[in-house]
Formats: sequence, structure tokens, C-alpha cells
Amino acid sequence: MAGGANDGTVRAMNLSESVVPAGSALAAAHWPADASASLLPTTIGSILRAAAGEAPSRIALIDGDPDPERRRSWAYSELLATAERAARALMTRFTPGERVAVWSANSPQWLMADFAAALAGLVLVPVNPAYQAEELAYVLGHSGARGIVLADRYRSSDLKEILASVRDRLPDLREVIAMSDWDAFLASGHEGTELPDVDPASPAQILYTSGTTGRPKGAVLSHRGLTNNARLACAPARSSSARCLSSMSPGAACSPSASFSTRAHR
Repeated sequence: MAGGANDGTVRAMNLSESVVPAGSALAAAHWPADASASLLPTTIGSILRAAAGEAPSRIALIDGDPDPERRRSWAYSELLATAERAARALMTRFTPGERVAVWSANSPQWLMADFAAALAGLVLVPVNPAYQAEELAYVLGHSGARGIVLADRYRSSDLKEILASVRDRLPDLREVIAMSDWDAFLASGHEGTELPDVDPASPAQILYTSGTTGRPKGAVLSHRGLTNNARLACAPARSSSARCLSSMSPGAACSPSASFSTRAHR
């Protein structure tokens, strides 16, 4: 090991010249695993089905529209039914394991697309709605997205126009699904389509970092990891009458659907 002397020369440092005081034990260089709670073999789809079975009429989702007249809500049973319709519509376009991006600010359709992709065995790629052309092209290309569900606009950005400007650079992108055509999209599925059995260990999402010091990095997250993380993170706040609520900013690196694993007790 090298050390610098005051005169600028370099000298060898003996390992005995440690900064650790004599007689002190070195601390572990890792965080020991917490085995106090078991990990459950859950998926994003299975926790929604469990919630709908446990409390079908309980409110699961409220649209935060500024206009109270346009604000609506979904019970767990309604949310599950809509998510399954959306999953069947996705299965007419994609096969399990393919990646599908969602590009939008927070909205009911965002959450439903999240659940639908999970139920269809697809891998969701959330995209920050503030992205411009170069950032969008990189994430869609790097993730290998075969489709994208997107809003028309985000703030002053025309998302459809931005996508069109880079579409020729994305040969693998087959499908573009507009949230403004959501009802038509739901109607495009086949009622008799059987949804796949999803392995809890399989990928559920690819979340990209902010890319502050370079290109964004994609983190692959499993169904089991996302659902157990949400369940354990909210466990301290739960009681017989508690609800765990989740409020995400657009583009946040999190899974809205996973928070439903912390559904309210009866």
C-alpha cells in the first residue's frame, strides 16, 4: 500500500499501519439479511386478486381529477375487472415476457396498464413523462420495448409528437396504444382469452435510474421482490383499521401496483 510523505515522496505503508485501533474488531462490510419475516410467493396480479376477493366493494382507486364532477373511483372488484380486460387486450398484441413501456403522468390508466401488464406476464417499462426525444429513444431502445402506452401530452410536451420524431430509430417497437383511446383498447381484447400463470420470480418491471452522471441504468425487478418490498415497507403502519396509501410523483422509480399488497384489513 502506498502512502505520501510530507516532502511529496511516495513510500510503502506497512499493513500494520492501519487506521483501525489496535484490538478493535473490523465491522462487517455488508448489511446482514433480516430473516424475521418470510417472503411470500406473490405477484402483482395475485395481490390484486386477493384484495378483490377480500374486500370487493372497498374503494381501491380514486382519480385525482381537479374537477370534482369528473372525479371517479373504482372498488377493488371493478379495478380487477378492468385490469383483466386490459390484460386480454394486451395479449392480442404481445406475448408473455415481452417489454411494454408506459409513458404518462400519474393517471388511472397508468395504474391499470401496470396491473394489466403484470396479469399478462409482460414486463413493464415505466418512462419518465418529462423525457424528451433522445432520452425516450434510449430507454425504449435499451429495454427492447415492443410497445408503448402513452398519454397525449405532459405539461407543454406533445408525447405523440416526440415519439413520432424517433420512431424510425426503434425498429422493435410494434405497438403504440394511446390512453385517449382507452375504451377502444379495452374493447379490443377477447373475453375468453386465458391469462397466464405468472412466476413470482419472473421480471415485472424494468425501472431506469435518473441518469444524473451518465446514461440511465435499467434495474430489473421481480414480482416477488416488488410485492414483498411494498408489504414489508408498509407493515409498521398497519393496524386493524389502517390503510397504506401511496402517492407517487410522475417518473418516480416505484411501482404503484405493488402498494396494493398492503391493502386494508377488514
